[in-house]
Amino acid sequence: MEIIEVTHKPEAKNEVKFSNITEVPSWKPQLINGRWRAVKTGTKKVKGDKAWFATEALKIILNNTQVGDQRDIFYSIRGTAGDRTITIGKEKLPLKDVKVYNLFTTEIMEYVQLVTNHTMQSFGVRPGPRGYVYGQDGTIYSPRKKVRYNLDASPILYFDLAEDDSKISTNLRKVIHFEKSAGLERLTSGNISIMIEALFSTSQGQLSEAANKFLAQREKEGLTIYSVHDADPYGLQMMMLYGLSSKNNAYMPSSYYPKKVMALGLFPSVAHEIGLPPESISERGMVLLNTNLATMVKEKKEFQRDYEIMKKQKEQWEFQAFSGLHEMATQIYLVEALRARNQEIKYVPNNVKDIVLERVNN
Repeated sequence: MEIIEVTHKPEAKNEVKFSNITEVPSWKPQLINGRWRAVKTGTKKVKGDKAWFATEALKIILNNTQVGDQRDIFYSIRGTAGDRTITIGKEKLPLKDVKVYNLFTTEIMEYVQLVTNHTMQSFGVRPGPRGYVYGQDGTIYSPRKKVRYNLDASPILYFDLAEDDSKISTNLRKVIHFEKSAGLERLTSGNISIMIEALFSTSQGQLSEAANKFLAQREKEGLTIYSVHDADPYGLQMMMLYGLSSKNNAYMPSSYYPKKVMALGLFPSVAHEIGLPPESISERGMVLLNTNLATMVKEKKEFQRDYEIMKKQKEQWEFQAFSGLHEMATQIYLVEALRARNQEIKYVPNNVKDIVLERVNN
């Protein structure tokens, strides 16, 4: 059994020679020793539009002297071949079609990494979405831009800071990572900073390469990492993915992932117990429950009860649904979740806490 693992090497752009992409390793994702790994199954021919697309991407990446994200590469291709069409299934689609962009950010960029044996970041290409960072204490230094940012800067910082040797100077001792930017924005607009001493971050619904690397760097600096997600199949999957990587990037280096992330919820078991109004799980969500999550919960047994509740009840809950109890309910939930983890907090307004707990208990 051969496990594929691409390497991260910042100077790779100077070493990789350009060639047409006509063949790549084929692989299948498999859970091995507690994380998804890419097991090589042979080689795969790349033909037609996909071969052209991948070759053009590699050509632009190797000739590009600037650091950017996948979207930059995609628009560079559109700029030189704007009238080109790409065949996907039975459809011939223009480059501007969203299906073509989705093909590029998944399959095409995967081909580039597999054929060169290097990560996108080795070539100065960042994955999107990048996400946001926010805090009330300290700064982040970007060696690439040679700029120091205040953590409470507005607008909140982008995850282009997930770069080699970026440094955070802070007295904060924890990072709380949110699934969605809406949850983070609501929390940071209030007085969460006087209740919880933490750095807040989000990767906007995707546990991207940049987000994982950002959290891994913070963990190496001694900060404790927590996560907050919706109580739906996608949120539960993200809670379980920390440390497992994902089926889509199972060939990424282990160093990109934080070793230990503690989930603060929202858990289906908590939402079910307090009677938070549920929503029905979509057909696509049920497919996820019966495939990926059924496999992953065997490795992450602490989520067994939450998995079983969603599968049996076919119900899900949004973290933001707490706001229906009280405008401060999401903050109070986090404070109490941290308290349950025996983590220090700063201050909870008693009058607010009493109102929320009364509603929850009722």
